[in-house]
Formats: sequence, C-alpha cells, structure tokens
Amino acid sequence: MNTNMLKNIKQLLLLTVSMVITWIIVSGILQRALGMSSGKNEGYKEAVIALGYLFLLCCLNSIIILWYTKRSIFSGKKLLLSVFTIMFGVMFFMTQIETIYFNYAIRMPGQLIFSTLFTGAAVAIVASIVAVKIKEQSNKFKNRILKYESQKLPLNIFILALIYLIFYFIFGYFIAWQFPLLREYYTGSQKILPFILHMKNQLSTDPWLVLFQIVRGVLWALIGCLAVRSVALKTGIEKYLLVGFILSVGLCTPLLLPNDFMPSSVRFGHFFELLIENFLFGTVSVYFLGKERNNTYKQIFYTSKHLI
Repeated sequence: MNTNMLKNIKQLLLLTVSMVITWIIVSGILQRALGMSSGKNEGYKEAVIALGYLFLLCCLNSIIILWYTKRSIFSGKKLLLSVFTIMFGVMFFMTQIETIYFNYAIRMPGQLIFSTLFTGAAVAIVASIVAVKIKEQSNKFKNRILKYESQKLPLNIFILALIYLIFYFIFGYFIAWQFPLLREYYTGSQKILPFILHMKNQLSTDPWLVLFQIVRGVLWALIGCLAVRSVALKTGIEKYLLVGFILSVGLCTPLLLPNDFMPSSVRFGHFFELLIENFLFGTVSVYFLGKERNNTYKQIFYTSKHLI
C-alpha cells in the first residue's frame, strides 16, 4: 500500500468517524431534550445493525466529500461554505421539505423533523471543518479556475427544473411505484394504474405537487450549479460522475437507516429511485451548467496535495 493511498484511507476514516460521533451525540441530546426517546428498549443486535448502517452512510458520503474537496477550487471559508451547502442541502434540507409535504402519509412528528435538520446542520458543519483541515494540510499546486457562460444561467436553471419534474414523475412511477408495499404506504391500496391514468389521478388529487417539484427542481439546479462550477475539472467523465454522485449519494443513503416511520420495503423502493434519478439529473446539470466560455481560464494556487 503506497503512502498516498494510506493517507486517503486515514482521511476517510477521520471524516467518517467525526460524522458518526457528531450524529450520535447531537441526535441523542436533541431527542432527549424534546422528549422523543423511544419507550421500547432496542436490543443489542438492532443497535449494532443501526450503527453499522450509520457508519456505512457516513463512509459513503465521506468519499464524495473528500472527492469534491480535493477537486474544489476553494479553500478556507469558501470551501467550508460550499461543503456545508452541498452536504446539508442534499442530505437533509431537500429530504425534509419533501417529508413535510408528504407528512400525511409519513406522519413524522414536527419535533423529529426539527431534530433531523438540526442534527444534519451539526454533522455538515463538522464535516466541512474536517474537509478544510484536510485541504490545509496539503501542499500548494497550480490549478485552473474555468470561466463559465453566465448569460443563459437563469434559463438553464429553469430548464433543469422542468427536467427534474419529468425525472421525478418518470422514475417515481417506473421504479418506486412498482413496489406494492410502497403504493399501499402512500395510498392505502396496492392497486397500480397505467402511467397516463396514474398521472391524471395524481394531478387531480394533488394539483400543487407540480409547483412544489418545480421549486425543488430549481433548488436542485442551484446546488448542481455550485458543484459544477466549483471543481477544477474541465467537462469530462470525472466531472459528470462527481456531480452525479454529489446530487444522489447524500440523498439516497439516509434511507439505509432503519426508522419507525418508513418500512424497509418503502425505503428500498425509494433508494434506487433517488439514486438513479438524481445521478442522471447531476450529469444533465453538468451539460447545461458546465459550458466553458471560450475555453479560457486563469491559474491560481490552492491547497491540495494528493487527489483521490
């Protein structure tokens, strides 16, 4: 094992363990303070399994954070803000606003939603600080800041919002909605309608859903814009992969955690839906938002010794 690989593993473990410890401490304190401690005693086996899923969740997201950090044009406060915005936005904010919208089916207490958001903010802050420290410990080297087209940015954001809306309904129906228990969870019935009839029924019973998802599409596009334009990579396969994973891994991995409000069959269906849907949306975001202006760039010095 070479020195570079060993260093990457140490950094990954540092970030992962920091996130796990912060998650456990903050969520534990909040749940006790808000009177949300479960009345049932969780067995040793269940606790170990839950801890294993939490470690896996944090490890997978740490890989993405380190990948982004070592490709980012930012350092210091700018890097801290960008990592926090991406991590908190993808993993916690975007998930919980949808939880609030569909809470008629999920039935999650408001205190738990608050606790999840607050815990997420704490975890994201700690992860951002560790990411900055990792960047600072590296050596300086030259890299490029690409100049991007900005005149069509508002139009491209709106186009991406519409694309997200289309992805939401297509992947929601053809992946998640194919699970009978997931249909029963949201509608009380396992019956499935053809796609066109399903959409007509969906829009007639919940006409605000389209507007809500367009707003979420705008927010996803803005997060994607930050990711696309803050990495020192020209548009290529790595950039498509990195942004795709940034927008998808943090969104779907929280579904690995067992909870009292969403059965495993429902979480399983949503996991693959969100992973595929948002990964593709991330790659499309690179196409629309990653167009360079006359292929010009300026060189800067920033902190990063080894790239993953």
